Amino acid sequence: MKKTAIIISLLSLVSAYTFNNINLHWLRESSIELRHDETVKTADDVSYIIPALQFLKTGEFKNNIAGNGSYFSRSPGYPMIFIIAGYFFDIKSTLAAVKTLQLILFTLSVYCFFFIAYSFLESEKLATILTSIYGISNISSGFVYYTLTEGITPA
Repeated sequence: MKKTAIIISLLSLVSAYTFNNINLHWLRESSIELRHDETVKTADDVSYIIPALQFLKTGEFKNNIAGNGSYFSRSPGYPMIFIIAGYFFDIKSTLAAVKTLQLILFTLSVYCFFFIAYSFLESEKLATILTSIYGISNISSGFVYYTLTEGITPA
């Protein structure tokens, strides 16, 4: 049973990597601007990446808006991943590191999903089918290359 979960998890990793890189390719082909050619730009970048960059630059966790509200745009949990990677890498490499971490976390979520499904369904066959749909089909991995919390906690 463990072997099945590992195989589906590895297939999901390959699937998520492939689907997300195909998505990036077509976004580039369509002249959609990417963040340092690594991740998809989103409206949430202002509240996730900007405070992290500010912290790395100034030591202050805030975005660039005026007033005290600039300190309270989002909780620092997700940006902390960016900050930790940012201590070691430039921004392009930091985004690549965050993408890689999100791929790994997605793969782990698939592995865990198999055992959660099995514990509810008490059927290895059904758990395998559901986990395959969750992991391999791109239903849950579509946000992995986005810089937002959905990239860490798919679906």
